Amino acid sequence: MPLPSQNQLYGYYVARCGHHRVLRPHRAVLALLEEDAASHAKRLAREAAARIVSVADLEEIEDRAEAEARARDRAAVIPLSKMRTFRLAEPEGKAALSPLYVGARGLLPILDLIAELPLLEKVDLSNLASLYDNDTFAGSTQGSVSGNDVVDHLCSILPRLRALRVLDLGGQQLGSIAAARLLEAIKSLPSVTYVNFDTTDVDPCLVRAFQQILEERQLRPCPQVPSSHALAKAYEVPSYIKALPLLDQKTLREQQLLRALLCEDANFTVAVTEEEMDDMVLTARVISTTEAIFRCGDNGIRGDGQYLFILKSGSLRVYADLEGFVLSRGDYFGDAYPSVLPPCARLVEEERGVVYAIPLCSCTVLLACWAARLAAAWPWLRQTPVMQPVGLWSSMRACTCSELVTLDPTDTVEEAGVHGEAIYVVCDGSFYALDVREGESACFNARSVRSVFSRFDVFGVESLIARKRQSSVRVKAGKEKDALYRVVAVRGCGVRVLHRQLRPVFVALAGSYSLHEDLRAGGTSE
Repeated sequence: MPLPSQNQLYGYYVARCGHHRVLRPHRAVLALLEEDAASHAKRLAREAAARIVSVADLEEIEDRAEAEARARDRAAVIPLSKMRTFRLAEPEGKAALSPLYVGARGLLPILDLIAELPLLEKVDLSNLASLYDNDTFAGSTQGSVSGNDVVDHLCSILPRLRALRVLDLGGQQLGSIAAARLLEAIKSLPSVTYVNFDTTDVDPCLVRAFQQILEERQLRPCPQVPSSHALAKAYEVPSYIKALPLLDQKTLREQQLLRALLCEDANFTVAVTEEEMDDMVLTARVISTTEAIFRCGDNGIRGDGQYLFILKSGSLRVYADLEGFVLSRGDYFGDAYPSVLPPCARLVEEERGVVYAIPLCSCTVLLACWAARLAAAWPWLRQTPVMQPVGLWSSMRACTCSELVTLDPTDTVEEAGVHGEAIYVVCDGSFYALDVREGESACFNARSVRSVFSRFDVFGVESLIARKRQSSVRVKAGKEKDALYRVVAVRGCGVRVLHRQLRPVFVALAGSYSLHEDLRAGGTSE
């Protein structure tokens, strides 16, 4: 069976970076996965067949300039799947004297890549910075990765490397827990005869056990390890690599950019699982703003019924009225719901850019979540006086980007000095904007209460319009224990859409209670 190609390994590494939430693949790994001549020829043949043109014509289009230089570079590439040693390339210049920083999380997709290289005899990670640099913060947020997590992952992939003889971790200062796990993994790998790591913080008993096992193996005859030809022949490219779309490296980089864009918006990360987001990213297309407008046609902002459009760059003006409003980076449109039928507002390209088009069939879970949000928030937002000037589509977008939140008495909704990321509409109960410059003792007394928000009032807009981009007051729920405190919290794209249309209204609202100089003076700071 053939070994995985450079393009397949490149796609797999980028996909694993997305799976482990590594937003930027490491350039040292990408250097090992440069396209070689064989992968280039296969890709051109496939694309030529898809476009119904000859390979020669496609080559002329792609390599119109510097064709010979690129061909020489591809001919010099040795496929990673045929290498016997894995070591990340050293940086050039002054950085060559310092170890490569990959980080604990960044090493997880690299280990996944190593597991798909059956011919490896040596894994050399000695030129990497310590995996434990960030362990101080490893438990501070959900999903953080520690150095011991990386060692566990390394131990899980080692059994797949049947030809492995040397594992060089260089100056990695493993603790006794990590060393014990590594020792158990090495015991089941008779081909490994050399392991190197910093033993400063390792229990001496574990160090002696390592030395004893490795010395015994060095004295014994080398175990029969299948030849490289036999290993390559027995290897079969896994289905999870075959299932990845065979795309060029530029498209794979665009997928990473799309994933990063989706992860910036809580309306995506909360609504879908990692696997569902993977499917959305893999099926997305990259088109221009011009093509997006052409596809939408007379339907305008309602889309073409096939794609969810997300702006990567450029801007579109939506003419829901005479002036219209702008959609820019991170904003999205094209989703539709039976309960709301917005008018076909015309789209005009204000600044040419790039749009990601995700098939709606890949967004079923996302759209179901947004439909549930729309049903829950629509009765509240449509009755809110501040929302009356905006059109149906803007109200719909605010609802799909919202969440109905129930709070306990005296809970803090917005903290002073913090950049808020949401706009809040009060549904039940009373909320107080408090001046906390005099300390906690000033809370809820008549002197410190700057404003009281009741049903259908809006707060959270101060950090959007203030020059400092932060709230000057603390907003807390009331003190009545038997009262119900609920708000609709609008985030992400919904906030941006409302802010562009209601900025003068937000300035007037915040000016009535804000402690910021620019807002108290009635300014409209940009």
